[in-house]
Amino acid sequence: MEKTHEVKTNQLSPKQGVAIGVLSLILVSVGVWQWRSMSGHKPSARPGSTAPSGQVRNTPASTTPSGQAEVSASFAPFPARDPFRPTVAVMNIPNRVAQPAKTSAKSPVRAITGTPPVPPLALPAPGGLEVKQVEKPEPPPVPNWTLVGVVQGPRTIAILKDSEGNRRFVQMGDKLEDGWRIRRIERGKLTLQNGQRTISIHVGGSTAESKVPPDYSTGGMQQ
Repeated sequence: MEKTHEVKTNQLSPKQGVAIGVLSLILVSVGVWQWRSMSGHKPSARPGSTAPSGQVRNTPASTTPSGQAEVSASFAPFPARDPFRPTVAVMNIPNRVAQPAKTSAKSPVRAITGTPPVPPLALPAPGGLEVKQVEKPEPPPVPNWTLVGVVQGPRTIAILKDSEGNRRFVQMGDKLEDGWRIRRIERGKLTLQNGQRTISIHVGGSTAESKVPPDYSTGGMQQ
């Protein structure tokens, strides 16, 4: 019984066999890749894979210690140029047509036409002008006052009576109706004034009997 158990333990299981096979394949693949890289084996170029003209061409790869290929590119040489000569940058400016400046045409002065000439004024003959005198307005009528008497004393007083028979005592300088005032009181005489008009009346007389000049002259009629 013990021998049978030992034989079973020494046999490999299927899983272990698969793992060992996979590891063996990996080791073989790594060994082949290293051998190719160390021996400098180059892959053959595929037919019809030539690079077109004007593109960068690959030069033969040189083997490096790490086994990688270096690629060099060929470029066109630069033209010879003086290093001390400045480079002038030229700016392309589109051609613009210069527009002519606008000139405002001065319109000619318009002559005023169609206006009839002013006829000359006819002047009258010498001596033909008549100066018309402006009629002076008639003076307002003088109120009807009658001088009844004059009282002499330190303060002379005149006694007047109106058209209705009312009496009033006045002194020199008193004002009456319609702008009249007492200018002077003398013995038996009274003088009234209104602006430039004056009128004098005696005792027993009235203003209706006295006449005032129409030209407003001073010094009216005295009786």
